[in-house]
Amino acid sequence: MQSAALSVFGAIIVFAIIYRASESTVRSALEATVTSEQADVISDARDDASILKAVQVATAESDGTFYALMDPSGKLLAGNLALSPQAAQTWNGWRTMGRDDGISLPPHITAIHGLSTKLQNGDVLYVAENASALEALNELIRNAFLAVFGTILAIGFGGGLFIARQTLTRVESMSKTSHDIMEGDLTRRIPLNGTGDEFDRLATNLNAMLDRIEVLMENLQQVSNDIAHDLRSPLARLREHLELARHHTREPATQTAFDEGIAQVDSALSIFSALLRIAEVEAGARRRDFKVVDLSTLLRDLVETFETVAESESMTLTAA
Repeated sequence: MQSAALSVFGAIIVFAIIYRASESTVRSALEATVTSEQADVISDARDDASILKAVQVATAESDGTFYALMDPSGKLLAGNLALSPQAAQTWNGWRTMGRDDGISLPPHITAIHGLSTKLQNGDVLYVAENASALEALNELIRNAFLAVFGTILAIGFGGGLFIARQTLTRVESMSKTSHDIMEGDLTRRIPLNGTGDEFDRLATNLNAMLDRIEVLMENLQQVSNDIAHDLRSPLARLREHLELARHHTREPATQTAFDEGIAQVDSALSIFSALLRIAEVEAGARRRDFKVVDLSTLLRDLVETFETVAESESMTLTAA
């Protein structure tokens, strides 16, 4: 979106420069022609009658140039340019005017650009040239700008939507992979698209971190398994010795002590067996033996088992 805005801003600047340069060139050419025509008329005039005659001659010989000589009251004395009183009053100096400004023009002319000059006797001389080319240039540049502006906007916003969609796709892929990793699948890795962009660099770093974590977890699991295996053997031998010692004694108190020792060893062996089973489950070795468990039934059984214990402690245990 930012690139689209910059493109539009750049297009505006370029078209403003082109318009200004083109409009200035055409306007300068028109003003040079008008200035020359006006100078010719004034140079030929020596008094009021001669200025009137000069305007009439210039009008007769005109090849697209417009003339108007008006007295202070706004009456047209000579020329081929019909001005309304309002147009005559508002035309001071250089001016570009069209039909909406109160002047009559031939059908093929849309605007004129000219100069009004007040003469010594109070009359006003208007000289103008066909400015349709200037209006056409303005319209051409305006239409071209709108076309380019619309194209840039379409490309910019279309590209922005495409990039946003690509970004969301990458983020969703990374999110799904991270969810799988949080679920315990440490073998998953964030996919790369091979472009080498920021997402690829981020994914590469995260994958390297996951590789390291996976190695550490495997080492920790291996250490736990080794400890469990190494301790089960001496504990099993200790239990055998306690069993033999119990059978060789007749003292009830000694037998009770041996029984307690054997129970403690059995508890330790159960703990290590559970640790090994957990390790197997995490490694996926026991997943094939998994089955669906009805938690409602399991909870009801637990409530029935411990309900008496809860009542003995003046507590109520229920299953909702």
